[in-house]
Amino acid sequence: MSADDFDAKLAQISELFQSGLILEDEFKARLLQLEQESGQPAASVASDSAVQNTPSDATAAPEAQPTPAKRSSRSYAPYIYNVLKQVHPDTGISRNAMSIVDSFVQDIFERIASEAGNLARYNMKKTITAREIQTAVRLLLPGELATHAVSEGSKAVSKYSAITEQAREDVDKDESEPDTDEEEQEIPLENDDDE
Repeated sequence: MSADDFDAKLAQISELFQSGLILEDEFKARLLQLEQESGQPAASVASDSAVQNTPSDATAAPEAQPTPAKRSSRSYAPYIYNVLKQVHPDTGISRNAMSIVDSFVQDIFERIASEAGNLARYNMKKTITAREIQTAVRLLLPGELATHAVSEGSKAVSKYSAITEQAREDVDKDESEPDTDEEEQEIPLENDDDE
């Protein structure tokens, strides 16, 4: 591995860690892997990066210390806006109101995901399926709101399943058909010369 490649990978790993996209354990694992690939000692890698958040790295410059890892939160604002325009095409929404609705959606998402994870763990499963999500929605949302949410969720899962099944059939169909390029070549007939 060249020095430029090493520096580029080190900068990329450091940037991911500083932005909070990877946690400290993942950062250390990637540094160790980079050390093994490059052949440089761990001390050299750690001192070059100056981003490890450990007590032994306290001598690094203060600006090189990473900020605490923060959760990357996704904004649902574009989707909220699209739904608003579908329901009320002539209605707008202020930035403050959008922020409140976005926070609400993120909060509900986290609650449903957490409850679905607890249900999967309780049933000794490692995968959260549509069933766990549906049960979590029924537990968290009150009355008729849960009924409508389950109905819309079931409709979305059915639509997704139909689309993926169709795509799978198209791929299988394409793989089973022979190459038509070779078959479409025109083969001259012997009788064409007689005309």
